[in-house]
Amino acid sequence: MAKARRAQTDRAAARQQRRDRGRSRRTAPLRSGAGNRWCGSPSKPGKPAIYWIHGAMGNVVSIKPLADQLGETYPIYGLQAQGIDGKLPPLEKVEDMAMSYVAAIRDVDPEGPYCLLGYSGGGVIGYEMARQLGMDGQSVAVLAMIDTLAPTHAHGASLADWLRFAYREGLDRFAEQIRNSWSLRLNQFTRRFNTQPGEAETVEQLIANSALVFDAYVRAQSYYHTLPYDGDVLLFRAKRGGIPFQLAGPTLGWDDHVGDRVEVVEIDGTHETVIEPPAVHGIGDKLREKMEALERRSAAAAADGSAPGALPASAPTLLAAK
Repeated sequence: MAKARRAQTDRAAARQQRRDRGRSRRTAPLRSGAGNRWCGSPSKPGKPAIYWIHGAMGNVVSIKPLADQLGETYPIYGLQAQGIDGKLPPLEKVEDMAMSYVAAIRDVDPEGPYCLLGYSGGGVIGYEMARQLGMDGQSVAVLAMIDTLAPTHAHGASLADWLRFAYREGLDRFAEQIRNSWSLRLNQFTRRFNTQPGEAETVEQLIANSALVFDAYVRAQSYYHTLPYDGDVLLFRAKRGGIPFQLAGPTLGWDDHVGDRVEVVEIDGTHETVIEPPAVHGIGDKLREKMEALERRSAAAAADGSAPGALPASAPTLLAAK
């Protein structure tokens, strides 16, 4: 009995230590405004919050179309990357990013269940956040990713991959991939060297900071060891994804880590357009379903005095959201 109490005390101390380390890495206090970690919609008492995790570029501006759709009903908070304001260097480990963000969301909601939504690289950070929350005994009701490749599948395509893609998909899709690939490289170049005359110095600095955050994230993901997660994943997959996404299969490689607990919702768009109207409306509709289900479970749990916990596991499906 004494040994069990000591073990419980040790676990509680370890959880507090992880939270303290996370708080020490915060870029700014919890408040709205550019340069801070948080951008949030007004509080809505009694409604579960959605926590949006930035993509590899580090900022949360891409949340706006989805916030416009859901923000009237649910509180939505955006987590920006350390380093986006230039005050501190970007974090270099996915685990440290996740630890920092877990501490931040627990300042808002000390106890779960939590609803996490990550775009692109933000899905990887959200995955690690869900793992850390689970180790702390917290429930994650929704872990959603928008077109997120599992790190084990996030690698460049070979010439043979390009040729197989052209043979399977046809020349029009092959040409589209070529255009998108060069467009991405051009955007990466201009992020680093954008010094067009007439632009505000703050805009130029934001571009430079985003480039540093992007490079730091790519390095962090390359070193990240994806451990199993005992929970469900809701994956929004772009129907017209690039070659690495096509090669990774329907679950973008996440079945390697969570087995058959991946629900795939296919969205008609590319990696860049799935978070813009009209494609993002399909994401919003599905998230609303999940949030309403969570509210029903929470109400039922309150009625019988139990904890709401996570949503029930569902069989793997492939849905088309228009």
